[in-house]
Amino acid sequence: MRKKVSVLLLILVLIMNQAAPMGIKAADAADEVKVYVENGEGSLTEGDGTAQRPYQNIRTALKQIQTGQTLVLVGEVSYTKYETCEDKSPKPLFIDKDITIVGSDTSAGLKIRSMIQLGADVTFRDMWLQMVPQAGNARGTTIYAAGHTLVLDAVDTRVGTSTLQDNVRPLISGGAYQGEEGKMGSHTTIKVVNPISQTKIAAIYAGDYYRDSEQDKVDIELDSKLVDTEIHAAGADGHTLTGNVNVTLGKDSNVTDFDKTDLIGELNVNVKAGAHIDTLSFSGINNLTMAEKSRITLPKEADFNVNNVVCEKNAVLDLRQMSTNPSVANNFTGVTVAGEDQTCGSVLVGNDTTLEIKGEVYGLTKLNVNGSEYMARFVENHCYIQAKASSSGNFTIEGTQYTNFQLNKKKTEEIYSWIIGKLENEDADDFYWIGDADKKSVISQQGKEYYYPVEFKKADGTVYKPTFEELFYDYDLALTKENGEAVDLEEAAFCSWDEECINEEQSQYNQVLVSIYDWENCKGELTLTLTHSKTGKSISRVLLVGEEQPIPTVTPTPTPTMTPTPTMTPTPTMTPTPTPTVAPTTTPTQVPTPTVAPTATPTQVPTPTMTPTPTPTVAPTTTPTPTVAPTTAPTTAPTTAPTQVPTPTVPTPAATEVPSSTPDATPVILPTLPTVTPLPPTSEPRAFTLNKTSVTLYTKGKKIIQLSADTESVVKYTSDNEKVAAVDENGRVTAKKAGTALITASADGYQSTCRIVVKKPTFKVAKKMIKVKKGKKARIIVKVRPTTKVVFASANKKIAAVTKKGMLKGMKKGQTKIKVKCYGITKTVIVIVK
Repeated sequence: MRKKVSVLLLILVLIMNQAAPMGIKAADAADEVKVYVENGEGSLTEGDGTAQRPYQNIRTALKQIQTGQTLVLVGEVSYTKYETCEDKSPKPLFIDKDITIVGSDTSAGLKIRSMIQLGADVTFRDMWLQMVPQAGNARGTTIYAAGHTLVLDAVDTRVGTSTLQDNVRPLISGGAYQGEEGKMGSHTTIKVVNPISQTKIAAIYAGDYYRDSEQDKVDIELDSKLVDTEIHAAGADGHTLTGNVNVTLGKDSNVTDFDKTDLIGELNVNVKAGAHIDTLSFSGINNLTMAEKSRITLPKEADFNVNNVVCEKNAVLDLRQMSTNPSVANNFTGVTVAGEDQTCGSVLVGNDTTLEIKGEVYGLTKLNVNGSEYMARFVENHCYIQAKASSSGNFTIEGTQYTNFQLNKKKTEEIYSWIIGKLENEDADDFYWIGDADKKSVISQQGKEYYYPVEFKKADGTVYKPTFEELFYDYDLALTKENGEAVDLEEAAFCSWDEECINEEQSQYNQVLVSIYDWENCKGELTLTLTHSKTGKSISRVLLVGEEQPIPTVTPTPTPTMTPTPTMTPTPTMTPTPTPTVAPTTTPTQVPTPTVAPTATPTQVPTPTMTPTPTPTVAPTTTPTPTVAPTTAPTTAPTTAPTQVPTPTVPTPAATEVPSSTPDATPVILPTLPTVTPLPPTSEPRAFTLNKTSVTLYTKGKKIIQLSADTESVVKYTSDNEKVAAVDENGRVTAKKAGTALITASADGYQSTCRIVVKKPTFKVAKKMIKVKKGKKARIIVKVRPTTKVVFASANKKIAAVTKKGMLKGMKKGQTKIKVKCYGITKTVIVIVK
């Protein structure tokens, strides 16, 4: 029996010896999942792939390794002795097995002077990949995925250590090199994940460099930074890619745009959980999905035009800096799971823009609420979001710091509008100074704080105490000198609300705090004015700055409840002179003669500011008055005739001479005007409207608005004040300087207008001084119109630190300054940490 066993063992040994290769010995069975290589360009026959005897040539290692195994690079492995194509260009290093390539330590890796092409799914991990460029070949450092999966996991991609070569990094293409397809796949996956400080990619092309290509789909997952920050969703040099491209962006991505020019398919974008994207413009995106706790902040000049949006738990879509309306072509989906109202995502919309959703809303999403993050106060009656009236979802402002507002969901025809309104009985109807406001109040000491109480009442007479936010946003305080010059409230004086009084629950009133810094500049009488910005109502009182003296009982000119003076002209806005162009008639129309010659000594000179006295109906029996006569002899009717209804031109009869002996400017009765019958139009004209009838723009920030008319006819746009607001032939209005302008759109004899109000941007800081205890937090409240980015910076972070949202924290006892910058203006807040 023992003889038989011995014979069998001998036969088995002989068989195994015959099966083993004569030159290169395979890796030991105990180390079969790892194959080792060093040098890279040594002998093709040396080594057995074990850790003790690594292969010396990269070609041998790639030939011997099996699918699913790991190739370990020991030290720097080179591939510089490459084969060439017919055009003498280097052939790519071809990897046609599903393997993982890693470095033996952080300094180990692959140094290669050609390209790399995949014929299978390959992962490069924890290694240094140096792709040395070839002279005259800008794309000589490309990794061609060729329809397979390429993963770069914690890969250092720099060439050498010189900073001059920092941008020399690998490119990635979903295609193949010059037809060297090998085993071409149909689903390209490109992943650059777990980046280290030196992980960077030169550029990414989803398609092919050399020809049009087609893929089932291309998936790109990018956590690292790019040199070319635009992801190319198709091929290079105009080559198309047919198939959908899905891009997933991580927290370290710096993508700014997508080139979709030659993509025949959809581009979908996903933002990873916890990732914050603030450099990207979203235009032409099909589906945008924001994972849990992700955040997208759109830059000021960015576009946001996507088909569908999914905003998952605690995700934030911040659109506040945008100067144009963001748009969702189809649907917006929030959190749809019941009971997760508190963790639903947030969409932050500016106070000057509207999120336009053309489709439906599903689930629940917060509007301008995100935990303790500071939000600008809501604007009453502003429409923040619009969507189809068939929407089953909703938006909420639950948790907002502005508790006196409510979000109203209103239906108009086929549209739902989410509009902010004030809670009923939450506004003061009247306000007045407490005490002897009709007497001058003496300010006798420089730098001392003086207080002037104000009481607010609702319409029903009950006392109402506004919050600090209401006082800051809804009421304006001003100090003016006797000559009408405004006092500089930054340098010469301080004028604000007393915060301690606001927070005093027992007090039923608020009070204004005034302190004079520049004594010489402010000496004399100052008028303190409190104005309600919404209604224009104001109250004033006189302050006497100087040496203390008896208080005179002089009643100031403006009464405490004086409302703004109405305009001088009581009649409706109309043309300076009644003209017969309102409606042709055979009845003689009494108008001022166009040929009146002024006499050398007129008996009565009309006041330049007065307007014609005839009523708007221009009755022919109206008795003419001398004030109707023009000061100079006009030759034609004014060009500002009413433009609402187009009328045919009425022939002007021969002028009637007026004897020079006429002592006054009595109008002359013109001959009977002939009846004019307008010719019927060749095609039925149709009145039209503009998409906007009144718009507020700013000299900075929100400067542009696009007007459009609901007509297919050619529309001509004009501005009556190009210095304030200019309009181009396409209806694009651009603000120039503060003022008002009327944009008129004309087509088919009809006209429609839009009133443009251009304002200077406002930037105010609520408090010039903030006191906070060590370890506690306080908010720096700013008022900015239009909404834009505000920068906060602490002069001494060891005393007080401040976040980019204006939340400061007392670090240790002391005093420092916080610089607040917006629109090129810098304001200072003094912070005292107790």
